[in-house]
Amino acid sequence: METATGFARVLEPDSSRGWHYYVFQKYSVWFCGHLYNHKDARAALANWPVLGSSDDVARYLNGLDGHYALICEMQGRIVAAVDPIRSLPIFFARYQGTTWIAEDPERLLVCARLDDVDSESALALAMSGYTIGVRTLFRGLEQLGPGEFFFADAGGTPRRLRYHRYSPWLVQDDDDAVYEKRLGDITLALTERMVNQADGRTIAVPLSAGRDSRLLVSALAQVGARNVVCFAYGLAGNYEAEASQKIANYLGFEWHFAPFSIASQRRFWWSEGNARYQKFADSCCSTTVVHDLPAVQDLLDRGVIDRRTIIVNGNSGDFISGLHIQPPVSQGLPDISHERRIGIIVATMVKKHFRLWQGLATPENDETIASQLRCELEQLGLGEVAVEQAHGLYEYLEFQDRQSKYVVSRQRIYDFIGLEWRLPLWSRDYLDFWQSVPLRLKRGQILYARMLDNRNWGGVWKGNDWKFARRVSPDWIRWIVRPLAMAACAPFGRSAWHSFERKFLSYWTDLLAFQSIEPYRRIVMDRRGARHLVAWHTEAYLQRKGLGWDGQSRCR
Repeated sequence: METATGFARVLEPDSSRGWHYYVFQKYSVWFCGHLYNHKDARAALANWPVLGSSDDVARYLNGLDGHYALICEMQGRIVAAVDPIRSLPIFFARYQGTTWIAEDPERLLVCARLDDVDSESALALAMSGYTIGVRTLFRGLEQLGPGEFFFADAGGTPRRLRYHRYSPWLVQDDDDAVYEKRLGDITLALTERMVNQADGRTIAVPLSAGRDSRLLVSALAQVGARNVVCFAYGLAGNYEAEASQKIANYLGFEWHFAPFSIASQRRFWWSEGNARYQKFADSCCSTTVVHDLPAVQDLLDRGVIDRRTIIVNGNSGDFISGLHIQPPVSQGLPDISHERRIGIIVATMVKKHFRLWQGLATPENDETIASQLRCELEQLGLGEVAVEQAHGLYEYLEFQDRQSKYVVSRQRIYDFIGLEWRLPLWSRDYLDFWQSVPLRLKRGQILYARMLDNRNWGGVWKGNDWKFARRVSPDWIRWIVRPLAMAACAPFGRSAWHSFERKFLSYWTDLLAFQSIEPYRRIVMDRRGARHLVAWHTEAYLQRKGLGWDGQSRCR
């Protein structure tokens, strides 16, 4: 079934993907996701500015706080929108003078008869795991970016507009203590709101040794939530799982472990269930993320959680709090021209996130990527940016592409299984707060760490008992192979050791065992310079699209 208005048509969303259909007096709305500031999505959507302008629509969307996508249709108009982080994607394509809109890119590829690969986007995905901007792997297939909406009137050309932009260059200059208090208060407020909306349902948190998931469970304990289940997964005996259990036990929360092994992960990867998931989660713009899919399915099968459970993970507190700002950008880039500053920002982004394969790190490829990134910055129309705001441009580039495509695609796991989810560390309150924080408090997560230590929610932050050092597993690698290899590499320097460890040992020590999608022999014999497991997953993704590892050649 399809619906049409003027020069645009909507392919009716698939209700099995969590989409709901609401009919009002003058319009209808397809909606998927949840709203933080409205317990009932239907009631919120009943206030749609039916006869308003595109500016009215933008103001309405800017008043919604949540993770959602929607398509509204009324006489003579279609509006489609995604939330400020694009947690649920919407795609569109033009065919024979009509713009087609859908939540599933594959349906548009068939409908609009698109099969021409965008070579620049394919290269970007091969080098990083995601495309740049609103482009996808296929020419003619585009997507709404974070905070964007599609506006089509019967009498005008369909337009893609913006109602929200994460702008981490809009820094303020409050006292450090003011920032710390605001961060703590905002975090507790959004946690209380989440618990109230859960209305007694179980909240399940994938808990690791890191700050983000520990923040969630400690804040839940602080506000008095009790119906909380924590879980960890990975190789048996790994330090992350041991830390997770210790934190959960101390807070009085139920804890469960889903064991992975190289054999189990290989079976999962080649299973019919994973094949269905890969098709379900395919966005034509990023490698699919499979992290905790086997773990969540295991918890469901064992009855630890049920279909009413809400999954809450810590994406992406490390990014938004400043951990990803790389030197030299993290030093502020003073005393240089604006053009040179932009050049350094772009070059740093390329070096950090476009190095899945060392064999693709050629000057020509780097310039192709840099050109796309520069174009994305130019579209902001900001002109010259002050020195103290330069880091914000770097953060913006990562937010627009890596975070809102690759990182957020983890949520498709829960959609696939049919579970609700929340991303409290990416709520509007958090976005608005963190875009105002200056570099001095983001560098090294200074503000984030200080607030957590000083508040010490649940008593799981201060003291050496809550500092978890990374420990290599399994024991035979840790106590036998690794020391011998370190000694053999010692004469050649630290970099030689790290290269050896990454190439020959990470297959066995990766906590998720996800390199097992390939035979060990193929990985160690490979000469293309894989950075980590995402490189192999990206190659597999491109193969499913009929492309080679470089995104350019065709699979044999």
